[in-house]
Amino acid sequence: LKVLASTTGNHFVVVSPTANLTWRGVLSTASGFNAFFDILIGPNRTRLVNALFGLSSAIFIGLLIYIVYKTKGRWTAEKEAWVFMASLTIACLINPHLYAQDIIILFLLLPALVTSFKKNSLRAVVIFAVTCNLALFDQYMRLHLFTIVATIFAAFCLRKSLPEKNRLKS
Repeated sequence: LKVLASTTGNHFVVVSPTANLTWRGVLSTASGFNAFFDILIGPNRTRLVNALFGLSSAIFIGLLIYIVYKTKGRWTAEKEAWVFMASLTIACLINPHLYAQDIIILFLLLPALVTSFKKNSLRAVVIFAVTCNLALFDQYMRLHLFTIVATIFAAFCLRKSLPEKNRLKS
């Protein structure tokens, strides 16, 4: 109850024009782009961290919008699964308040993983479970491996989501 009361209290800030609004809580233990850039650049460079956070978020959201636009009318179950996985992973990466206990939302990926990796579904689920544990390990490490892996996975899902004729040559 003490932790919940403290967390609830931290969500209510003074909203006056003279209030100095900053990140509250331990940002370096979060699991998204904002914490990743905070760890790399340092906690005293808020504007640069926010700019990189905004830029990386805009790039991934823009790519997702582009792919949804290009895929119109050509949806298959497999394409829907890839777009869903990309969307959920990107949502986690750009969530400014994603902490290790919130990673449970990624379990929504399991049905899409099984759909996309029919022949290797058990292997995909095991790799997924190991990846989810990276969020816990990241609380004790300087470099956020979860964010790196989630970024690579989101890019992979976006690439797999592209219609065949628009896919980049590998």
